Amino acid sequence: MRKSLVLTLLLLAASIGCISFARNTVNRARDQVMFTENVICGDKAVAEGLKVRCDAHYNHRLFWSTTCTIAAADPLCDTEYNFSWRQLRQTPPEIHSGVIMRTVLQHADEHYPGIGAALRKLADETPAGQENARVIRLKDYCAYYPLDVSLSFPGTRMAWSGSVSIDINDPEPGTDAYVILRFQEFFRIPVIEDELVMIAVTKDADDRVKSYRLGSTNSDSFRMRSESIVIDGACYFTFNTRTSDGDIVDTSLIPGGYGIYCLPCFDGRTEHGRINGAKVDELSMVYPLDPAVEFLDLGLSLDKARLLLHTVENGKYVLTVIDIATMTALQRIEVFDWPERDQGWWVYEGDGFFTAVLPDQRLAVLALDDEGLYELRFTAEVRNGEDPLGALRPEAVMDYDGRRLAVAGFLQRKSGHPTCDFYLAVYDESGLAYYAEYLSSLSRGDEPGWHRGFCEPVDYHPIGVTWD
Repeated sequence: MRKSLVLTLLLLAASIGCISFARNTVNRARDQVMFTENVICGDKAVAEGLKVRCDAHYNHRLFWSTTCTIAAADPLCDTEYNFSWRQLRQTPPEIHSGVIMRTVLQHADEHYPGIGAALRKLADETPAGQENARVIRLKDYCAYYPLDVSLSFPGTRMAWSGSVSIDINDPEPGTDAYVILRFQEFFRIPVIEDELVMIAVTKDADDRVKSYRLGSTNSDSFRMRSESIVIDGACYFTFNTRTSDGDIVDTSLIPGGYGIYCLPCFDGRTEHGRINGAKVDELSMVYPLDPAVEFLDLGLSLDKARLLLHTVENGKYVLTVIDIATMTALQRIEVFDWPERDQGWWVYEGDGFFTAVLPDQRLAVLALDDEGLYELRFTAEVRNGEDPLGALRPEAVMDYDGRRLAVAGFLQRKSGHPTCDFYLAVYDESGLAYYAEYLSSLSRGDEPGWHRGFCEPVDYHPIGVTWD
């Protein structure tokens, strides 16, 4: 009897051990993500030691954070796996866009200044139960471009002016209406002579207006695009000056002329509620620009002490480094020839370097030297003509080790949704030195159709690349 009991206990212990061993073995296989390497071109040796981090999820309940290290043989993968019984969603990072101005006539409203008169006139001429449309000359109704403004600073958020009443003659300082009116008075840009706009109105059977619509035409037009940099206590911003046909709008009525503008600001959160933190009465032009220069972007150095102005001048892409304390230019670098027609442009800002990218054409790497000044390290063609790397999208991440630029990004499905697979490219002075694609084991169960039926990258910061 005792022997039977001992034997039973031994068998039970062995069974528990086998179950535990099997469970751990299965879970290790479940936890670990593997990547299959497919080298397309170049020498893999230039990429050895690179680490690519990929964070993925399934239905916001299963999470894999995998570091893939490029090695001489197969890539080395290490995965941290987590499970949540309830869905976990990342908190969006707080981003302050500063000042956003635009001249798009998006508010088809009969009360909107200028264009509202044209809409009311058309409505009066439209019979009940019908729709009527007409093309108007914008300058006949608006002396200056209607300006939409939004603000986003710490403690201050103001939506488009179309959602704020702007027909107040003397708004109270600190209100959104006050800020909007001051902006519209400051940035008076005369409407160009030949811009045409389509307006339309629809009425119901009781002769009431159901809707107004605005539409574009093939005429020349001006659409403002502003870019901002927010630092402690101030926002620096500027905007483009060219029409769709390449002509230059009149900026002579802006106080101080065209340039980079500074809007001092403060945290508008108080004990009694929130007020607009824009010191709009102190708005000023602080760095003059030639309106004929084509504006691309405005950036900020890592130490937040210098503005990085990106422009096109005489067919060259130019970087101008501006000291914020004195608002004087420290550097002007001609980077590369600008194409007659670009298919988009963006900048990746890294630790001590940045990369300017024409997505399907060219890139340039600029890095800080020992004196804290930028120098052009190299330019390169994005692709060598034979690899499948079609274009570098703004979702890509980069790292620069002083000689080589590493670029990584997720591959996409035909639907446009990102997969858990990634590409890796390495550039140096010779151009594209390495390109490979890494296929994730999480992608093996992809189902066609509904995009939530498979694993996908997490919503924010899903991928990173670093030199070891």
